[in-house]
Amino acid sequence: MTKPNPNKHCKDDCVRTAVRYCEVALPMDVSAKAEIGRVETCCCGEPAVEAQEKNNGCRLVVRQRLKISVPIVYEAVVTTDCPQCFCKDGDCH
Repeated sequence: MTKPNPNKHCKDDCVRTAVRYCEVALPMDVSAKAEIGRVETCCCGEPAVEAQEKNNGCRLVVRQRLKISVPIVYEAVVTTDCPQCFCKDGDCH
């Protein structure tokens, strides 16, 4: 009498794939820097003069439109820490 084969329902090519999800993070430090260059101004058009009465005299208000150019240089320095992996259950979203 032959013994029953406990694996008779299994194929010889029984292959399984194990799956695990993880979340990966990379901590970063960002340092910002800004420097102002040489500021340049120039007049646009003619000035406007407004006279206002004040007690025994007058007050003059002179208005002038200006073009102001401010060059700004921005920089950023990035340093990273060690990457981190957190195991998770569930699907990828």
